[in-house]
Amino acid sequence: MKIQTFLCCLALLFFVFAQEQTTNTDPQNVILCDTCELVVGWVENYLAENKTQEEIIKGVDHLCDLLPSSVKTYCKQMVLNYIPLIIKYLESEEPPEKCCESLGLCQPKKIQELPEKKEKICEVCEWLTTKIEKFLAQGKTETEIEKLMELACKILPSDYSTMCTNVINDYLPMIIKYLEMEYPPETCCSKVDLCKN
Repeated sequence: MKIQTFLCCLALLFFVFAQEQTTNTDPQNVILCDTCELVVGWVENYLAENKTQEEIIKGVDHLCDLLPSSVKTYCKQMVLNYIPLIIKYLESEEPPEKCCESLGLCQPKKIQELPEKKEKICEVCEWLTTKIEKFLAQGKTETEIEKLMELACKILPSDYSTMCTNVINDYLPMIIKYLEMEYPPETCCSKVDLCKN
């Protein structure tokens, strides 16, 4: 469950970052939509484990507590107002994104302009390096970190997933080396030429 929570949080952060790159978008609506899709994903996992509605509400509420404060409020609103409806939609085999659209919490997906590739890979590197830094502080080995980050890459939006995997495969030892030299994440990514100085 700890790994699942970390991965969900990381995914949410990337979803928010990706959405906020678009223009003419209300950040509050973006966070509400992303939070809905995150909660739906959790509910889907609990349903697959044959949890009861009461158990699902309790479990999701606990996961909400682990999210950043700016997102936790929205997550708690989902628990209070939408869990029974989400369960109903999912039991009808409604995909998560359609579920949130049906609830009026997400707009239909549109093709969006994303930042240039260099900017995206820089953001990916900095996010990953921040997480790697925390794992090092917890005493994780390079092998343990690699496995955790590979799992994280797999659940990211497709635009970021490949970049994430490439950063881990090509730069993890160097990033760890620079972090151990007490360079901040931004500097680490500059030193491996994934971010501008």
